[in-house]
Amino acid sequence: MQLSKSAALHARAEEAADVLRALSQGEVDAIVRSDPSGHSIFTIEGAEHSYSLMVEMMSEGAATLTMDGTIIYCNPSFAKLVKGDREHIIGARMHRFLLAKGIERFDALMRHAVREPAQDVIDLLLPDGSVAITHVALAIVGVGGNQNFIQVVTNLSELTRAESARGNLARIVEASQVGIIVQDLNGIVTSCNRGAEAIYGYTQDEIVGRPISILRPADRKEDLVALVARGARGDDVLHYEAVHMRKGGRRIDADLTVVPLRDENGAIVGASTIIYDISERKRAEEQVWQMANYDFLTKLANRGVFVETLGQAIARARRSNRSFGVLYLDIDHFKDVNDTLGHPIGDLLLQGFAERLRASIRATDTAARFGGDEFAVTQADIREPADAAVLANKLLKVLSEPFVIQGNEIRTGTSIGIAVYGSDSPDAEALLSHADVALFRAKSEGRATYRFFTDAMDSEVRKRVTMVAELRQAIASGELFLVYQPQVDIRNGAIVGLEALVRWRHPTRGVVFPDEFVPIAEMSGLIVKLGSWVLHEACRQMKVWLDAGTSPPLIAVNVSGMQFKSSAQLEDEIATVLAETGLPPSRLELELTESVLMETSIQHNDVLIRLRKAGIRIAIDDFGNGYSSLDYLRRFPVDRIKIAQNFILELTSNPSNAMIVKAAIGLAHELGLFVVVEGVETAEQVALIESWGCHQVQGYRFSKPLLLPEITALLRIGKIVPLSA
Repeated sequence: MQLSKSAALHARAEEAADVLRALSQGEVDAIVRSDPSGHSIFTIEGAEHSYSLMVEMMSEGAATLTMDGTIIYCNPSFAKLVKGDREHIIGARMHRFLLAKGIERFDALMRHAVREPAQDVIDLLLPDGSVAITHVALAIVGVGGNQNFIQVVTNLSELTRAESARGNLARIVEASQVGIIVQDLNGIVTSCNRGAEAIYGYTQDEIVGRPISILRPADRKEDLVALVARGARGDDVLHYEAVHMRKGGRRIDADLTVVPLRDENGAIVGASTIIYDISERKRAEEQVWQMANYDFLTKLANRGVFVETLGQAIARARRSNRSFGVLYLDIDHFKDVNDTLGHPIGDLLLQGFAERLRASIRATDTAARFGGDEFAVTQADIREPADAAVLANKLLKVLSEPFVIQGNEIRTGTSIGIAVYGSDSPDAEALLSHADVALFRAKSEGRATYRFFTDAMDSEVRKRVTMVAELRQAIASGELFLVYQPQVDIRNGAIVGLEALVRWRHPTRGVVFPDEFVPIAEMSGLIVKLGSWVLHEACRQMKVWLDAGTSPPLIAVNVSGMQFKSSAQLEDEIATVLAETGLPPSRLELELTESVLMETSIQHNDVLIRLRKAGIRIAIDDFGNGYSSLDYLRRFPVDRIKIAQNFILELTSNPSNAMIVKAAIGLAHELGLFVVVEGVETAEQVALIESWGCHQVQGYRFSKPLLLPEITALLRIGKIVPLSA
């Protein structure tokens, strides 16, 4: 049987010790002679052939030492071991090659060798500072009539390091959290480490000796070792992921690397499997996938998944010549729920809405949440648009039923826009855009209803998109301008304020009025830039009049809901404009409609308080058109109210209108507020308003909105004579 490297090395060391024992006992002689070239040849000869050694050619290091340890001969292997040349080694003491603790051990070894051959493991210190672990055999022999020590040194460093590494590796394997299981060809576990215990919940005693199948589910089709045996070539390994079974029945995700084990003839005798428990990683990956594809709050598909589903539906429709519908929904007045009951209740409402939506569609349909209160549904395989209308009616009914959330009965509904796939639907985004346009129409026509996308709507959208681009250019290139409508004291005709109104001088269409472009600016978000331009221009011109001594007491500027929602930005911008123009804050009045206040949170109350403390005036425009006018007077700090002109139109012919205007004027006076009545056009209206104690009006009875030269001339006069009816 062939010896391992470790056994062979130890055998040679023992053989060297036997040779020295024979030398010391006179069984063999050590003879030094010269070869024909003059080199010394040290030979050990004896009666037994096994003791005939040519020391010069030995693989072990050999040296002759005097009784004080001085080296008088060494062979090439010894010189190589101590990393020197023989000329410098001979004459040196052996102590030169020893560590401090090694000197003590070597001296003890020499004292022992005086009596009988001795051996020990001693560390040699090499010239480069490294240490060699050696087996040293030492004996006294007579050479040339003198007694000397003969030593044979076997280098054990490589062996020791290997054995240490194997020991360390064994300890690492045992302590590792990575599971390692060894099994034979019959699938019986022959060993496992503590990592396997931790992963599977079994002790080593419970695993070893049992079939590997206790760790694998019953649906595993093939025996693991047989799989390795068929597929392994040379040192090939098998790597895959599988579901294993922990003690108690809990499933775990495992990452497996299976290494075939072979005997000395290369035949597979078993397998060693390295196991990583990747259950947490799999759960994390699943969570990341869910977050990437599904809405966290409602667990519906997100927009990305929905668009991908639409793309697949389009491909199917083209192959099968079948159609499908896209329904775009949002919750009516959802913001009111958030503002009055709080966002946690709003989130629960969204979840309830999603649950009803999911329960109302087929398994072949897809529901998604796009964010906020926007949802969408694909309705697969419809024969005609009327099928989509049937689903829309069903959703309108189901979603209008009250939601009871934490004791609150919430009655809301939904508006729905519908687009049906056809030849004019080139891709998913186009379909969504069509459904979105139809949703806008449903909301603008009263909510709680549905509308289909039509070509007319498409034309309207294209017009709107074109106008947005042109309006953006108009702001940048100076096509906008302001007109100013005076606010007048009816007692003496004095101008008590101006309202700045924007107009657009279109290069081809002429003057465009705000009722055409302001709604589009609000939908596109361009209203912020537009409002900023109006604020800057109005304040700049007001300062020009102030410096000329012709300024009215104040100039009123309308503020949109989008500007007011970005309250911090609005405050900074107002402060910057006033600083740049030098206009006193008391000369600026901000007008906010009731609809703007309705769409903003009560938290903006602080914004109004700060603006008023800075000296800026606040007015509620179109007072009476909102849902809770009296509540706004209670909640928000204001200076003036402007009574909506639609109440004034029939003021003298409709007693109800007269009662509302009279009551509003009286209430404002009780609260210490100023009142401006808009839309005044006749002397009869002026007389009634004055009789109720209101003296400030705005309307065509006194002046239409005027261009800059006209209003400047009027300001120099300082008062207005009422125009004839």
